[in-house]
Amino acid sequence: MKSMPAFFALLVLAMSQPLSAHTKAAASTPADGSTVAAPTELRLEFPAEVRLMGVMLQNEAGDEIQIAAVPGEAARVFTIAIEESLPPGRYLASWRSVGDDSHVVSGEIRFTVSG
Repeated sequence: MKSMPAFFALLVLAMSQPLSAHTKAAASTPADGSTVAAPTELRLEFPAEVRLMGVMLQNEAGDEIQIAAVPGEAARVFTIAIEESLPPGRYLASWRSVGDDSHVVSGEIRFTVSG
């Protein structure tokens, strides 16, 4: 097992290299965990340009809420209109994006519409 020290040296070297950062949402409106008046749009902000692959909005029963089409061009900020009036309740916005590193990243934003 002469190669074990070399293996550990390579492992330490690999672990010391910066990991590639996948682009997750930096902010959203409504904010995750917030209670808000019924929003008319979803706003997603990213630290770098990404291409949104999909956004879905659901109520607490799991029914999909109609939203505008996702823009096709890459950007740092996306504003997507909510095409239905949201009654009081809990909502989940899910998104998927791809950044320059070609990795697909997804996220969720949970918010409550007050009565």
